[in-house]
Amino acid sequence: MKPGFHLGKRHGTGADDHDHEHEEVDCYASGVEDWNKGLHIGAIFIVLVVAGLGVFLPVLGHFVPQLHMPRTMLTLGKHLGTGVIIATALIHMLPGGYESLNDP
Repeated sequence: MKPGFHLGKRHGTGADDHDHEHEEVDCYASGVEDWNKGLHIGAIFIVLVVAGLGVFLPVLGHFVPQLHMPRTMLTLGKHLGTGVIIATALIHMLPGGYESLNDP
């Protein structure tokens, strides 16, 4: 470490020189103490199963007559999925765009 520098910030040298070893760093994620690991792992598998059903049900419907869906239902599902993706993209782009437009 260069004399007079600490973590990229200039400090006084000589009589004003000081260190930060006595300071405690408060560096932890908030809300971790009530985080349920098992519940989150279970949620991953629930999402995978539901997504798998959404993907494979139309495929199975092609081969199993009892699971056959009308073509309009599949088209409606595709359009709804596309709308969700576009809406998610818009929501994630809005704060950056709003900030850029308001920045003088």
